[in-house]
Amino acid sequence: MVRCKTRRLLDEIPKLRVIGEAADGFEAIALARTLAPDLVLMDISMPGMDGIEATRRITAQFPWMRVIILSSHEVAKVRDEAFAAGAAGIVPKGESVQGLATAILEAFKPVG
Repeated sequence: MVRCKTRRLLDEIPKLRVIGEAADGFEAIALARTLAPDLVLMDISMPGMDGIEATRRITAQFPWMRVIILSSHEVAKVRDEAFAAGAAGIVPKGESVQGLATAILEAFKPVG
């Protein structure tokens, strides 16, 4: 249900195309390897392997990929862990289309 709602939000963002959806962290890593997306939108709470560990593995294997974590937890509580894993951003679940689009744009801004 969360993936479906998020997909609808993403479909509203111009110049963004969803090319895959994963049910768990292991599948997210496999799809990252196969599809080589520019951006992975990662749920922090997934069965099998959580989003933090999946993010850590994706950014280690594909340092050019940006990962934004979606979290239903208080953002401040997971921010340090998410960034330590290599996330380019963290967004609360239920964020507006504009908020999500802003986070995506921020993830692609040059560092420094």
